[in-house]
Amino acid sequence: MLSTRSTVEESGSTSSSQPSTQTKNFITTTEENMSTPFTTEQYTMVSKSDKSTSIIDLPSPSAITIQATASQTQHSSSTLKSTTSANIIPTTHTLSTSVMLRSTTGILSTSTLFSNSKMTPTTFPPIATTMTCNEDKCQCNGHPCVFNDTLGICRCNCTDFSFGDSCVYGEDVTGVKIDFGAVPTRKANVSLKIMREFVPEYKDINSTQSQMLIKTLITELSALCRRADPQNFKDVQVLNIKKGSTIIESIVQYFYTNNETQISFLNKKLELTLRKILYNYTNLMTIGQAFGNVHIQVTNFIFQPIEIKSITELRPFVTCSLDFANYTQEVVDGSWKCEGPCKQHSDYCHRHGECFNVKTGPVCQCFESYLEQYHGPQCELFSRGRGFYAAVFGALGAGFLLILVIIVVVVVLRRNRLGLCEKARARRRMSLNEDFFDFTERGEDTTDNSY
Repeated sequence: MLSTRSTVEESGSTSSSQPSTQTKNFITTTEENMSTPFTTEQYTMVSKSDKSTSIIDLPSPSAITIQATASQTQHSSSTLKSTTSANIIPTTHTLSTSVMLRSTTGILSTSTLFSNSKMTPTTFPPIATTMTCNEDKCQCNGHPCVFNDTLGICRCNCTDFSFGDSCVYGEDVTGVKIDFGAVPTRKANVSLKIMREFVPEYKDINSTQSQMLIKTLITELSALCRRADPQNFKDVQVLNIKKGSTIIESIVQYFYTNNETQISFLNKKLELTLRKILYNYTNLMTIGQAFGNVHIQVTNFIFQPIEIKSITELRPFVTCSLDFANYTQEVVDGSWKCEGPCKQHSDYCHRHGECFNVKTGPVCQCFESYLEQYHGPQCELFSRGRGFYAAVFGALGAGFLLILVIIVVVVVLRRNRLGLCEKARARRRMSLNEDFFDFTERGEDTTDNSY
């Protein structure tokens, strides 16, 4: 709470006071000696009255509330009436905080509530709101339901070769799932002899020193074996550690994948490729450096018998990605794929509809036009559409109307022709009558013969 100083000056003259100019004042508290100073702005308000002028020093607009109460003056019993024709002029002052300032004149007391700290705007980060959609809103048959920002609705996000508004339709050709954990691998037995003393702890393959030796060997040997076939390399496993310096027996494994070309490489070319890598002197030196610059020698390298000779032998381990009825596994372009019933039976809808794969089997969406339509489970039934009958009756009506018009035209033309004939006969009769009753020439002929 801060009270500002108020000064009332009385003048006997009736002339109006002029707006006060910019001034600087230093204000201190009356109840406390010192407090934290700060800089604010002073607003000088000049109120006009008949006999008094009140000048009030106010803090900056950052003050929250300004409450002013006018008290009765000691020298005059007249009440201050402000007409609030105030000119507010910002002025820089140095103020010190106080609980309350009392005016020495006791004329006017103003209480101001404000914060002694500088007010800074606070920016709040935008709150991201994401709509959540559940299965009840979409009915996606096990597929995720997501909110579409563009459409503003929940839509199904179809995966695994399915489509449709509710992901109820399956593609004609889908991928397969292969249980690689059950599929036999291409195996090679590799034994390395490390020219270092065999310690008794190596007899226990689970001992600390054995595990350190095995870890180093697996790291180095895996890097070399992976170079032979990076895509199908599985792992290196240590089987035993024997005496004879130190001999480590291991097995290298490669996956059989869903690709005829890669299976052929594993069975026919992997052995030669891996042999070149393991018997390379530089590669053996790299392994020896990992064991403290010792000499390394390959004592045994042999591939085990082939268990998967072609891609067709992967059939027991292949299942369709889509759990729909009547999908069958087929080798297409050198890899296993699943074909839906619509793909297997291209004429299922008798070419009178579009075939769709659903969970229970194929269904047909029959073609329908204005003139004809097909129906039935496999679009085997045919019926004429309403448009056909409309066209037939329309054609009949048009034909009847055309015949009627022709008849009317013929009748009109016939009547016109008869009328013309009657007129011609009438003119002919009139001409005969005129010739028969014309005696002018006959009289002249009689007169000539008398002479």
